[in-house]
Amino acid sequence: MLLQFVQKLISRNALPQNILLGSVLSKEQETQYQQYMAIHSKMWHLGMLGFILIFQVFNISFVLFYTQGCLHTTPSRIYMALYLFLMASAILSLCLYILFSRQLPEKSKCLLRSEQIFQMTFLLWAVLITAYDQRVSENINVYLIAALTTSFLGILQPSQAWVTYGTAQVLLMVLMPVFQPAGTDNYGSWLNLLVVNAASIMLVFFRAYFDRLAFRDRERILHQNELLYQLAHYDTLTGAWSRRFLTSRLPQIFHHAVQTHSWLSLFMLDVDDFKRYNDQFGHQKGDVCLKQVAEALQQCLQEDQYLIRYGGEEFLCVIEGLDQAAALELGEKFCRHIRDLQLPGPMPQHSSYLSISVGICCQVPVDGQEWEQLLHHADRALYLAKNRGKNQVVCAWLEPEEAD
Repeated sequence: MLLQFVQKLISRNALPQNILLGSVLSKEQETQYQQYMAIHSKMWHLGMLGFILIFQVFNISFVLFYTQGCLHTTPSRIYMALYLFLMASAILSLCLYILFSRQLPEKSKCLLRSEQIFQMTFLLWAVLITAYDQRVSENINVYLIAALTTSFLGILQPSQAWVTYGTAQVLLMVLMPVFQPAGTDNYGSWLNLLVVNAASIMLVFFRAYFDRLAFRDRERILHQNELLYQLAHYDTLTGAWSRRFLTSRLPQIFHHAVQTHSWLSLFMLDVDDFKRYNDQFGHQKGDVCLKQVAEALQQCLQEDQYLIRYGGEEFLCVIEGLDQAAALELGEKFCRHIRDLQLPGPMPQHSSYLSISVGICCQVPVDGQEWEQLLHHADRALYLAKNRGKNQVVCAWLEPEEAD
């Protein structure tokens, strides 16, 4: 009946077959999932280790108190050995956790393996304790608690769960009669063990599946958010930042320059005679031209320097930390890189190659100013560069009072 129920669920897609095939995540996603779990499983693992260590300290103290520190009986020595064994395993697992957690994500797999090995060791300990307890009691609660704890809080995988809980079931069925009085009826205990082990396997299975499913959905959402961010803040044609980025990021850069008394340079760059270029070569060629121009300009910049498509064939570059001489040198470099592309210019023109004009505003901004003021002066400098014949750089060196 159970098999028929599972088959019925599969046929209705309530439990997709790819769960059973282990194909919820791709190979690459599985690696990322392990790295994610290595970071986010620490709360459960450290909590389990902390509880076990405290509990074993209590057990060891109890045995020492009960035997007055003599351990004169065989059971007291066996219990003490089992408690020390579990405590040593927990301490070793804690040391491995500290070691591997410092080397994440490279050691993610090693960290997860060490946690899984400890959880299997904990179950083995529970089997031995439960079996030896049968000398005086038919109580199997120690194993039942351990099985449910590792299935709910642990990170065992389904294949490990089948082996671990199945082996525990067999060991208990073999070992319990060894320590029990002759004629003990184990039907109820074995049935309880079977139910709990089966439930533990199912818990591990569904937890592993739904954890992966949640991770996959989380990665999709992060990817979609990244795409939305790029669509909102990047110009899709040139790869430069968009005007939306300008209005959100430039005020922050300006404020930082004010606070740190740093130079702030704004470069307005415009492709010379671009309307004529479009008329002569067509808009598709014009789009290709703008993309090449943006790539050439970007090659002149470092990672923390921003190129923005301001509109049409006009670009804006925002750089903090450049003084007047460095800003002028960079402006000349922009012009030189575009000329070096040797893109054919529209005719008639002052040069056979495409060129740009650059207007720069360079200043150490102060409190009371607005970033729009620097943008206005950079735009005026670009206007002068156009009027003076294009293919050149015009700079506006502003003192604070001039910017008002």
